[in-house]
Amino acid sequence: MFSTEFLPLLKLHLKIANLLNCTPLVYNCATGRFTQTKSVKTVRKFKQQCVLSALYCVALLGNLCFGKPPVMEKLKGVTFFILYLGQAVVKWNYNLDMNSLKRKPSKASKAMMVYILMAEATIVAIPSFQFFLLITRPCTAPFIMSMFESCSHVPILVRGITSGFESWMAAHMLYAGFIWIYYGFTAGIVCILEYFRILGSPEPDSGSGRRSGLCREYKVRASSRFWLCLLDWNTDNFKVVINWEDDLAYEVCLRSQSHGQTLALAAHDIKSIPVGHDIGECIQFNRQIQLLEKLFNASLMYKVVPVCVFLVPMLESFCLFVCIKLHGETPYPGFVLFPILVVDTVIHNMFVFTVASWVHNESHEVLHRLAKQSVVLGRKEKGVDKRMIKASTVFRVKVGSSNYVDKGTPLVMQDFCMNQTVNLILLQED
Repeated sequence: MFSTEFLPLLKLHLKIANLLNCTPLVYNCATGRFTQTKSVKTVRKFKQQCVLSALYCVALLGNLCFGKPPVMEKLKGVTFFILYLGQAVVKWNYNLDMNSLKRKPSKASKAMMVYILMAEATIVAIPSFQFFLLITRPCTAPFIMSMFESCSHVPILVRGITSGFESWMAAHMLYAGFIWIYYGFTAGIVCILEYFRILGSPEPDSGSGRRSGLCREYKVRASSRFWLCLLDWNTDNFKVVINWEDDLAYEVCLRSQSHGQTLALAAHDIKSIPVGHDIGECIQFNRQIQLLEKLFNASLMYKVVPVCVFLVPMLESFCLFVCIKLHGETPYPGFVLFPILVVDTVIHNMFVFTVASWVHNESHEVLHRLAKQSVVLGRKEKGVDKRMIKASTVFRVKVGSSNYVDKGTPLVMQDFCMNQTVNLILLQED
């Protein structure tokens, strides 16, 4: 599913990111994996951009806290600061820690594809509209020219050079952070849900008596830092054959998490059947999905997911405030940037986190169905099956080590956004 739906977009995105030298990742067509670039020049530029992004965010924060722009200009500028701070945090990888299906796609994966295409357009639009905004309003906080009292009288050449530098900073931070947030987090959630769909929701094929749920062959490859599912189509197999050494797979996973080493699982074939034909092998397949869930959380729960949970709602609040109260003070075409960000952040907070909450629900449903099928079939190994199902934990998209996304998370986030927007409007009235 990843290889046919998301991988082509990711390759295109990565080409632009590599032109900007804002990521150490390159795609190896021979192996079908993402690896670290061997170019010393690219690595050096990436490290310089990491440091420059951090210094840039510190400068923007200092201007917001201690600068001379009016309070309303600063509130407008907080939008850009939150946007770039989130991308700089996600992008930061100075030490270069690289641990980092042709079936009918589900409605969730189709919707996620549309959203990612919208986000791809947004990251092209942001530097462009920001450039025009700074050309027409050079004193816009929190950018560099607003730090000087004579910002409105800056020569057009200096204004253009400075605006170009600001747009370049925006481009490389956005393209680098985009890879992790959209192709690591959002596409990763849909991939896990697709595996549950394959495991637990078999449907009859039109015109044939066979089932289409678990009757495909897959190749799964993952890394503990940037995990990826590569899936191949095979309609001739209707039997689950788990070729992975389970103990070896989990041993590698634990060693990777504790020592930060690169994990590369061998691409073995996983052929599958509908639930009920061989419940033991379906339980084994569920354990393979569990391994991917552990890799997903280990890679993203401490940096990428917290940025999505905390900074994106704040970005939505400030963008809404600018659209409602400051639309008359922001010239076009620079103002267009704020409605675009409102649409993207609302979709992210409501849709993406709703889909993320389904991981927990679908996992619970699959385990319940497996336990029920084990009893109905009356297998000799029923006791073993029961213990294996008990040992399988319900999957979660984690935020840090103890919190996770549930079905109430999107509503809590949106309630926070609305409250903060109202508070900002009341502050402006006062």
